[in-house]
Amino acid sequence: MNGDMVYSWIRNLSTYFKTSPTLQEAAKLQIVTLQLEGVAQAWWDTQVEQNVLTMNIGPSTTYHTPTIVSWDAFCDALRNRFYPPGYCQGLLACWMQLHQLSSQSVQAYIDIFCKLRVQLHDHEPKEVLVVKFSFGFLSFLGKEVDLFDNTSLDKAFLWTLVVERKVVSKLRNPPSPCPAATPSAANATHGSPWCTFHRSSTHSAADCRALKYSHT
Repeated sequence: MNGDMVYSWIRNLSTYFKTSPTLQEAAKLQIVTLQLEGVAQAWWDTQVEQNVLTMNIGPSTTYHTPTIVSWDAFCDALRNRFYPPGYCQGLLACWMQLHQLSSQSVQAYIDIFCKLRVQLHDHEPKEVLVVKFSFGFLSFLGKEVDLFDNTSLDKAFLWTLVVERKVVSKLRNPPSPCPAATPSAANATHGSPWCTFHRSSTHSAADCRALKYSHT
């Protein structure tokens, strides 16, 4: 059993439990027990036995609360037992270094961002998460996204997708160049840089990140 298998198993059951918000914790654990097999089943049987012994041994019959009585507690115990050594550290490293690749769509970046956040159980304030997300995508998208209201992750996701569609549309249907925006013969003769997308001499078309993004 590897870390990704554990994550996928927990995610699938969590999704199911969300469809039944009135389901009691004891009922969730009963459902979980029916889904376990192999090493995981043996591990859970051991946990149940330890809880029973804790409740009955000793000089008196004092009741002790079992250690795993909820779905969340079960998930924590399962991760602690079956996540491979270094798995969480690897996820954290990916999270800290996460950024959108030049060949990656915004939706793909959003999917990876959300997956890592769930896997790490990240509970940072929403403002911090918005900054983290915005810092990671391509700079030419960020300049336009910063103009919108990104007070939540959902809004940041939405506006980034909108800006991406706008940029792609602009690349596919470029406006007709104005005479004044065309580089002069003198500039062309002396090899001055010229960007056909931004219609600017601040950089060349070969160095334009927006054009490179459109070709990936």
